[in-house]
Amino acid sequence: MKDFGEIWDKTWTEYKTKIKSFVKLFTVYFLLIPFIFMLIATAVYVLSTLTGFLPLLALIPVLILVAIGIMLLGYVNYTYLALQKTGKHSIKEIYNQSKPRYWSYFRLFIVMILFAAAFLFIPILIPAIPFFTGMSLIWILPLSLISIAMILIFISFALYWSFASFIVVEEKIKVILALKKSFKIVKGKWWLVFGYGLLIGLILSIISSILGLPQLAGSIIRIFSPEIGWTIYTIGTIIRIIAQALIMPFGLLFFKNFYLEMKNRK
Repeated sequence: MKDFGEIWDKTWTEYKTKIKSFVKLFTVYFLLIPFIFMLIATAVYVLSTLTGFLPLLALIPVLILVAIGIMLLGYVNYTYLALQKTGKHSIKEIYNQSKPRYWSYFRLFIVMILFAAAFLFIPILIPAIPFFTGMSLIWILPLSLISIAMILIFISFALYWSFASFIVVEEKIKVILALKKSFKIVKGKWWLVFGYGLLIGLILSIISSILGLPQLAGSIIRIFSPEIGWTIYTIGTIIRIIAQALIMPFGLLFFKNFYLEMKNRK
């Protein structure tokens, strides 16, 4: 089993050969398409306001859902490219290969959203139940313990299922089978996955935070000097977008290489 540094070095070598393709995919799926949908949604809002035909506003949630669906296809494209041996693939080729994998990936996304809602979002609200129902405040402690237990369950299974997206795209199998295979790969190595995930997350977060400082500075400066502040904020936003386009593929490639290492050791 390769250690963290060896996986990092392998990822860096691979990253340099694939980054151009990743940037192209990022530009299409996470910049151009959201921008186009934003323009369409704005046009619908303006048209609805000018004509007074308010039912037209119902199109905006539909447009948002479609945009999310297309961006999800972008993640399938990302994952497919990460799993390839080389980065010499056109956007069209990656798209054509990703299409058959989309609905399995979509179902996995829905499963994870529902799981997060049940074991992460709802537990956050549980301790507040006594304040809204008139229950005795003595229930706060047991409800808080239940909430913490559910959140720990979420973290545990989120790690067990952390490789499911790669399995779905690589093997084109059903979601349940992908979750089972991911669980089997991680079983017995949970703390290793947790440690590597935490470490790579911290490293990339620190880099992203440093590159996001100009945007933060601009948001503060514009309170006192709007013109200068907005200029710095705009430049910072551009830097942040470029940073995201460059950092996100590295994290994905690292986890892909980690997944393959874990898979080959089973």
